[in-house]
Amino acid sequence: MKSDPEKKHQWSFYGHLTTYWASIYGHRSGVFQNLTIQEVEEARQRASEGCFVIEILAHKTNQAFGAAQLALDQEEYVWLEQFLSIRSTLVGGNDTKYFFFTSKPSSCKNLNQYFQEAWASMGLPGTPTFTDMRTTIATHAKNTHTPEEIDC
Repeated sequence: MKSDPEKKHQWSFYGHLTTYWASIYGHRSGVFQNLTIQEVEEARQRASEGCFVIEILAHKTNQAFGAAQLALDQEEYVWLEQFLSIRSTLVGGNDTKYFFFTSKPSSCKNLNQYFQEAWASMGLPGTPTFTDMRTTIATHAKNTHTPEEIDC
């Protein structure tokens, strides 16, 4: 993307990154859509022992559950820093507060499409959505953990 800032590379990055995160955390697409540059940068300031916790404040269930979190190691956080370092070369990158942005200063609403394209590019079967991933992870947690483990 650095040497070829075409939109298709940006969308592919969005798709692969959100596929990775969705398969680990099971967050709704709105968590990713609402992720701000400030929230990514604040994680660096709070980093401890190579762990970067991004807290996304604006999402569907924040009133009940608080900020959604993404816990990244150093290597994963560097991916975000590298993207932010070229953001100004991408259309819309100078005018947005969102990490996943479009050519307009708004959040990217097509993340599910980019997620599905990334999924297919990896040769994985089906066309799951963020909701499918969330359901799978929640069901797995419910079926493999005791209520005491879930409540801690």
